Amino acid sequence: MRTSSSSLPAVIVGVCLATTALTANHQIKISDLTAARGVEAGRPVAPAVVLPPDTGEIFVWGRLDGVTDVTAIVGEWYFLGGASPLAIGQAVVTATPSATTVQFSLALAEGRRWPAGPYRVDLRVA
Repeated sequence: MRTSSSSLPAVIVGVCLATTALTANHQIKISDLTAARGVEAGRPVAPAVVLPPDTGEIFVWGRLDGVTDVTAIVGEWYFLGGASPLAIGQAVVTATPSATTVQFSLALAEGRRWPAGPYRVDLRVA
């Protein structure tokens, strides 16, 4: 991983696919996972792995394939800067067979900053 010589604190977002599930003998695949500052027209905007702590809302976007039934996908957000991972948020998105992408976001209250350090977002099919 590249590091910056800047002394500014950074928020590092890693995305991992925790699990997939079989639905009607088809495996649901989530690929091209991307952290970003936004999502517009179904695409990530300003993709980044390192974001400044004053980023208001952080998005995770990915491609979906193999959804044959209405399916719940769970995104779980963790701060990894302590002694053990700290769960900081969760969201559930309902994917339909016509869905080709999935997105999750997490925002802090106005005026709050993300603590500097690494974060992880686990995605799993519920």
